[in-house]
Parts: sequence; structure tokens; C-alpha cells
Amino acid sequence: MSANVKEIQANQFPSEVTQSKQPVALDFFSTECAPCEPLAPKYEAVADQFAGKVTFLKIFRQGNRYHRSVGGSEVPARKPLMGLS
Repeated sequence: MSANVKEIQANQFPSEVTQSKQPVALDFFSTECAPCEPLAPKYEAVADQFAGKVTFLKIFRQGNRYHRSVGGSEVPARKPLMGLS
């Protein structure tokens, strides 16, 4: 995984997403998601291109109570977020 993409846990969502000072690109993924794997390199390439301007995060979708609140009910789901708080 790119150094510019950070995988977070559900308990980190408030501090990493809603309190972020930068725009956030959030990738909801699942280990059972066949399309997730081939899309990952593209997400990482964009993260490298916008490093320092946008925070790129990955979060496991299963058991995560935040996925529906930001429209990530299906996987793969990538959501641009800003100013949630």
C-alpha cells in the first residue's frame, strides 16, 4: 500500500475523518470485494498525486457503523468528504 494511504479502524473515524483539516478521500473496502483489489492501485496512484493536499484513508466496511452515514453501503465505495463536523 502507498505511504500516502492510511488504513484506519472504525474507532479512528471521528479523529481521522470528521476532524480532518484537509479534504478526505475515504475508501470503504472488504476482503470479499472482488472489484476492490484491482481498483486499489488506482486509488494509491491518486493518493500519491495529491499527497499533502488530500488525506487518503481506507476503512474496512464490515461492522463499521459509519459506512451508511457517508453513503458507503456498497463496496467498493470511495467518498470525497470535507467538513463533516
